[in-house]
Amino acid sequence: MQNTLYTKPNIQVLVPVKPFSKGKSRIAPLLDLNHRTILARHLLLHTLSVLKDISALGFISGYNVVSADQEALRMGRFYGATSFEESSDGQEIGLNAALELAARQISNNTHCDALLILLADLPLLDIGVLHNFLLLQDTPFVAIAPDRLHKGTNALLLAPSELLDFSYSFGENSFALHLRKFHSCGLKNIRQCHIPELAYDLDTPEDFARLPQKWQTISVF
Repeated sequence: MQNTLYTKPNIQVLVPVKPFSKGKSRIAPLLDLNHRTILARHLLLHTLSVLKDISALGFISGYNVVSADQEALRMGRFYGATSFEESSDGQEIGLNAALELAARQISNNTHCDALLILLADLPLLDIGVLHNFLLLQDTPFVAIAPDRLHKGTNALLLAPSELLDFSYSFGENSFALHLRKFHSCGLKNIRQCHIPELAYDLDTPEDFARLPQKWQTISVF
């Protein structure tokens, strides 16, 4: 009987990050700019910590930060991430276009089997949640995890590399927009994953009210 060696898929992660000074504007009634900035920094640090740990376990091959914020890019590099500036030829091009450029470059340089786009404002994210989501990877395949209102896209897993050349629609109503684009491409293997830990992002005062106490403490101090 012939033995078949199992090879873990080459999965790369892209983390888009808004400039800290512009993020979390919808919770401005609760937190001033300084405290919103502190909270955004800690959310990114939490995401990078989870990615660093899961990378050490061999479940992903690399992780990358895409941002126009130099501090966010420096934080990513400190935690072992590759950084991609949200620009082309010195001009800011917007987060979705920057994601597309980064995805193409990663695909060309690493020949990855799958790409995960993961937002950086998921306070309940942990290694177990992320690992279970990555186990869904198949070929050809899309797994999409919306926010709790089914409006935004909080995690998007694409495989194989042929699907990396995709026009992203992160932002308002991105969940419906992404689904529409995948259906228009004729892709049938699309999994909608309603995972509480991935659905809970931090966008509104209602989200903040449900935030675990340790995160509320961070945002205050």
